Amino acid sequence: MTPSDEAKERCRNAFIKGACDHLGWSVKEAEEFADGGGKQYYLDVWRGLLTAILNWSTEEVLQWSEKWMDELNDSENGIYCDDPQEYVIVEFVPKQLWNRLAPFDKIDLCRDLVTALDGDIAFFRFSQDTDWSRYREPINKVLMEYELRFPNF
Repeated sequence: MTPSDEAKERCRNAFIKGACDHLGWSVKEAEEFADGGGKQYYLDVWRGLLTAILNWSTEEVLQWSEKWMDELNDSENGIYCDDPQEYVIVEFVPKQLWNRLAPFDKIDLCRDLVTALDGDIAFFRFSQDTDWSRYREPINKVLMEYELRFPNF
């Protein structure tokens, strides 16, 4: 085993230990994620949310996700430090609303959208049979609140 391979294995093992100790994952869940399941999970969450909330086609989701493929293919990349939904939430915001928000208001909006999605769901816990359409109402509620707070003059 090369030094590079040893470093990758240490990183993988540290991830598995952290996922089990801090996130409550089983060893099997953590190993599957570390061995490439993370990419498919992110793609599944993105496809579920973008098709349910924005009515995107699978092709549109795959085209949008292309910008993240290099990061998704590198298991040591920082993309896996954030929940997959954090990458799609800006897509839910109408451009006119986004453009009239100050930087701190954009941060608040993103936080509120993530909270609308996360609720009581633990990190990486969207199941394969998630009813993605149930998130449409909480997302729209947050967006309506911001439309009222920041009217278009």
